[in-house]
Amino acid sequence: MALTLTRKPDGQDVWGKTNVGFFTAVPAASDYPTNGYTITAASVGLRSIIDIKVLGGNQASKQLYYQWDSTNGKLIFMYPTGGAAAPATLTAPVIAAGTLSGTATPAAGVTPVTSTSSQPAIPVTITGGAGALTGGVGIEVGSLTDVSTISLDLMVLGNA
Repeated sequence: MALTLTRKPDGQDVWGKTNVGFFTAVPAASDYPTNGYTITAASVGLRSIIDIKVLGGNQASKQLYYQWDSTNGKLIFMYPTGGAAAPATLTAPVIAAGTLSGTATPAAGVTPVTSTSSQPAIPVTITGGAGALTGGVGIEVGSLTDVSTISLDLMVLGNA
């Protein structure tokens, strides 16, 4: 259950009394640990960690969001699923079970096209219906989920 941390070239600085390090973090395959990856001060060359921020990442990293648990020293990967059970693989959020139904209303000034040839895009507004995405708190990625396609850019603030 390892998160490989690699310091970026020229990835170290000092801001006032705070040491700042920039790292690339890459998880191993199928090893996401419950409650997140542990990052110790020693693993980033510091005496103590003040905070860790995720600055960005590769395309796969956009599927999740990330939280630094400063109390337990863990980087937690979260699904933005809003109340559903955590998927076992990286997947995009989906509309809840049910069919989205309602009335499609063409935008003002749009004339319906009735021919069978190529149709232009017609902007519509759908109102009503079931199966909408439900907002809510994020859900942690499940234990042993394969997150190895993700690469994150971290900024680590701490004391040397």
